[in-house]
Amino acid sequence: MIIEPLGKNRSQSSPPRPRFVGQGRGRARPLRARPFRRRRARFGRALIILPVIIAFGIWLGERDWGFTPQETVAGLAYVIDGDSLRIGDVEIRMADMDAPEMRQFCRYDGIDYRCGLEARHALERLVADVETFCAIREKDRYGRSVARCEAGGVDLGAAMVASGHAVAFGGYDAEEERARAAGLGIWAGEFERPAVWRRAHASPDASPN
Repeated sequence: MIIEPLGKNRSQSSPPRPRFVGQGRGRARPLRARPFRRRRARFGRALIILPVIIAFGIWLGERDWGFTPQETVAGLAYVIDGDSLRIGDVEIRMADMDAPEMRQFCRYDGIDYRCGLEARHALERLVADVETFCAIREKDRYGRSVARCEAGGVDLGAAMVASGHAVAFGGYDAEEERARAAGLGIWAGEFERPAVWRRAHASPDASPN
């Protein structure tokens, strides 16, 4: 029988242990843990972003704009006036509708009020805290993108005309007729159509909404 010496190191026959970092300063972690976690975090972010991209592509493909968009733009919108907004650095003139100018007044029950400002507030409520998606049809002579837009699943042009905060201007005739019949917005009183008001009040070099 062979008796092993008491001082012999038994670890010589054991497999090497994995190296750890952070020993003595809390829980030890294998050296390879950080790269794995980074890869897992990137993968998790991709799983979150991918459905958004897919949904946006499906939405663009299914939406019938009535024209083939030159390009599309999406994001949080800043409202300029009742029919103009900006997404990023793209200034957009909403197509097929016309809202009262910011300096324009309308009359209700014998009292003049700023219907252009009311139109701006109405559009701000529609785009508040939701992404706006616009399909650009063309550029106007002032370099703005003419587009139809949606926010929260709502056609912005249709909503503005249907609520009486804008008039039809190449589209949305059915919405205008309903607003007129119900006496909504500017149809509750007296007003000039924005195009007529611009011709009477705008300076020669002024651009329309």
